[in-house]
Amino acid sequence: MPLFFYSLTLHLTFIGKFFLINRLRISRATRDHTKEFRAIHGLVNAHSSVALYPRVFELLEQRLTLAQKLQKQREEFNSFKSYAEVYEQLSKFDTARNFCRRAITVAKTIQDNRQELALLDRLTQISYQ
Repeated sequence: MPLFFYSLTLHLTFIGKFFLINRLRISRATRDHTKEFRAIHGLVNAHSSVALYPRVFELLEQRLTLAQKLQKQREEFNSFKSYAEVYEQLSKFDTARNFCRRAITVAKTIQDNRQELALLDRLTQISYQ
């Protein structure tokens, strides 16, 4: 990637992160958990795009903790799925498989057959790496 496009990407990522951090603060202050989950998800994506994995893991842990505290199984599922994706990006396939299995368990619990099948397929692909 040419230097110009790389610096433009970093600049846009910074602006996006600034917006999402403010959104996260507001959602926490107003206790709007739906917006909080969305803001954390956006920050995970922004930090992943520039390989800031320590922050990615902090955010994922925040999301998982909040999901479990509020008993939001859909968000717990999303957290496990995100963990699996990040660990797969890092070529940590054993850990990715473990999180994928955890996501599958939650998908069964919430009776999301489509996600369960997609994750079973993903688990098979990860197993061959």
